[in-house]
Amino acid sequence: MHYGSLLNVRSNNIGQPPDAATGPSPCQQVLDDGRRTFAPIEPDFSAEPLPHQERADREQRSSEAALAGADDPADVEDASDMTEAQWESWTDSANLRTEPSAADGFIYRHPKPRAILVSPKTSIALRAPIQLKRPSIRDKVRVRADEGGFVGGKVLLTRDGRTLLWTPLRLFKAGETVTVKVASGILGEDGTAMGGVMWQFRVSPNPLRLYDGPFTDPDDGAEEWRAEAKANYRRKGPDADAAEWHLYGPFMPSAFPSLSTSTEQPAGQPHQEQQQAEEPPLVDAHTASAASSAGCEIEGSSWPKDEEAFRRVYPTMLSETFLQPSPTGSKYGNDTPGNERPYLIITDKHGQLVYWRRHTSQAKQRVVRLTDEMGQRGNLIYRDRLNVTDREGKRRGATKWVEMNHDLQRVRTHKAGHGYQADQHDIAISADGKRRAFLIVDTQLTDVGRWLREKENKGGASGADDRLSEVWVYVPIVQVLDEDDNIVMEWRASDTWPIPELVLRHEGSVEALIERQKANPNGPMDVAHINSVSFTPDGNLLVSLRHLNVLEVDVNTGRINWMLGGSATDRLFNDFAIDEDSRFREQHHVRMLGSGHITLFDNRNPPPGDGSTPKYSRALELKIIKHNSSTTSDGDFPYSVKTVWEHRGPYGLAMGWVQRFANGNTGINWGGLANKETPFYQEVTADGSTVFEMKLTSANGAYSTYKGVWWSRPTRPPLLTMNEPLPAAADTDTPIPAALHFSWNGATNVKEWEVYGGLSSPPSLLLGRLNKRLFEHRWPLDQHTMQAVRQGDFSHPCGGGGAAKTGGGCSTGYYYFRVVPVLHDGRKGQASAVLGVKAKQAAAKKKKKKQKKKKKKKTRGNGY
Repeated sequence: MHYGSLLNVRSNNIGQPPDAATGPSPCQQVLDDGRRTFAPIEPDFSAEPLPHQERADREQRSSEAALAGADDPADVEDASDMTEAQWESWTDSANLRTEPSAADGFIYRHPKPRAILVSPKTSIALRAPIQLKRPSIRDKVRVRADEGGFVGGKVLLTRDGRTLLWTPLRLFKAGETVTVKVASGILGEDGTAMGGVMWQFRVSPNPLRLYDGPFTDPDDGAEEWRAEAKANYRRKGPDADAAEWHLYGPFMPSAFPSLSTSTEQPAGQPHQEQQQAEEPPLVDAHTASAASSAGCEIEGSSWPKDEEAFRRVYPTMLSETFLQPSPTGSKYGNDTPGNERPYLIITDKHGQLVYWRRHTSQAKQRVVRLTDEMGQRGNLIYRDRLNVTDREGKRRGATKWVEMNHDLQRVRTHKAGHGYQADQHDIAISADGKRRAFLIVDTQLTDVGRWLREKENKGGASGADDRLSEVWVYVPIVQVLDEDDNIVMEWRASDTWPIPELVLRHEGSVEALIERQKANPNGPMDVAHINSVSFTPDGNLLVSLRHLNVLEVDVNTGRINWMLGGSATDRLFNDFAIDEDSRFREQHHVRMLGSGHITLFDNRNPPPGDGSTPKYSRALELKIIKHNSSTTSDGDFPYSVKTVWEHRGPYGLAMGWVQRFANGNTGINWGGLANKETPFYQEVTADGSTVFEMKLTSANGAYSTYKGVWWSRPTRPPLLTMNEPLPAAADTDTPIPAALHFSWNGATNVKEWEVYGGLSSPPSLLLGRLNKRLFEHRWPLDQHTMQAVRQGDFSHPCGGGGAAKTGGGCSTGYYYFRVVPVLHDGRKGQASAVLGVKAKQAAAKKKKKKQKKKKKKKTRGNGY
């Protein structure tokens, strides 16, 4: 096993605005989290429905079939032919409550009463505090949309036995108001009867295509996955380009990681990765790689014809050119097309590479870790983009979380529901592995001017300005799915705060917002920046909103238990009395320990308008103190917080990661933006002593660094390549000797390598053994072997003297190599495929013969 670190590269957080040619969006909000109400403004559900494009209607009709087809016909309740009289009569007899009440017995509803900006693909959910009787949930739910009429649906009881989930048989239309009626009479297992309820919500005015998540089965991306896998392996290319790819990969030596550690190196394991990095690039390397057939002959001087041949890349961190200076002078990098895509990298505890994988796209990739948050078990999970087929038959990118097993094979993809795309910053998996929590960023239009005018009409402070227009806003959402992919909880920022309030807070003033809209009218505003989510020890959710605070959300009710202010500490966003020492700003990676303490990375960015440069960032541990009464000496806050541990380090404007281990040590990724002096990983003891640290030798970065127990047994064979000897370069007196290069990407149980050579395929002569200490090993070839390759006489002892002849498994003009890994238990692992190297003399004769034949044909063609 390897107790290693999992690294993921960093890219810019650049969003693309959706189509702005949609109708106006309602900005009225009712905001009740079950514990408080923030001066709500009632939405006008009697108003005319918002206009939407004809294209949205077409998209609506083409999507009907997607939600039809229930597995159990008994669970389908098609009430689409319900009459008005039946609707009214059903309502009268159901004894419905129109407001949430403890009397109805339900502790969770989705969407919330009077919710707005709801996905047209939403389901409807109710949860009781007790187990429900399955037969009693049937024929209890009726749904009506003001534009689409009565809607049929499929009802089911989720595996927890408490959650009723109703999925419509058609999609809701953009901007329409939906009324939900649930009749009384749903029974608990103890005989308790739930009361009837009725409520309304409004669908987002956005066109349907903005909610067009992967319109295929989760595994329908397999074909694209295979195509992407081939893209990771080199299939063709000029020889002049081959040398650089062979040794260094796309980044060249300056991007290699360096290692600094106070722990002792194992005996016989020097830091040879630096020695490899300093070797000059090969100019005319033989880069043939192992083919799938053990007897396949491959010419070492040409690219292999097998499509599955490995592309020879030595992976490192991000390219120096990945974060180029922005032409606008921004401190953020310019994520330009054409730069190399980011990599997923696993190293062992000595910093030696174990596994690498190039991401499918250059799109932002953030987190890679094990499915077990504690790092002791589980599969590898990371986020990537796959191309899928949408409802119009077009191929497009879809973001999913990909899970790989210990064979390094994709076993599952995880995606958000309700048509949303999962965000790249984080994913949470419950301790029992049954629930997953996704971060979502929903782009919506909000009319701040209209909201301010309505607030003024109701007697509130205004500052309304007719120059204000609609703005695009990133609205945070957290979604919890169970083991059957049912959406059992959804928390939305638009149900908690007025989105216009967040917009004004983010910009600071109406005037600042007006200027911002002039400069960038279609650019979405990231008013909260959701960047981490995790399950707490008691099963609730801990959510980080970087520009605002940290939340604990009750998974059963969807309500906020508490808000811990970070950048925002006023009562709208904070329930804590916070001293200056415990104040944090622009945080990342918030987690709750078994003790109930919270760890986070405190970037400590200054407030807007403050031109000062922070002196440090820090890893921070906080203790939460709950008071017995809401009236306390701490300014009437129900909670207070106290710093119990911190470790200061270099200031990082963005990114950052903190991980607490069982021995009390803490792993820290110091974030930053492409600063080679900042460690991308450091492990410290409780007293702050450094036990392990890694940096990059050039200006690159990693968003997250995660440490855990990992082992793998790849199904692909080891890679074997060869370079022929090269003369010394002009600036050095050292020639480059001929050598074999071999590695097994991802393997963690290799003890040593056996190198074989010979005139037949597969070769059987053992040339020697080599203890495995590096990711890639180099085996210098002796004079006898290289003379055989150069002269073509193959007078090597294994050939028995004389020239090789065709027959008996031998092939004239070839010499063969193969490597075999020996595992720690003494068994032999999967061998590389055979590398056949063609003698230069034989190759030259063959070329000359071919040219002569071509010349003869040409002569005949001219009539001579």
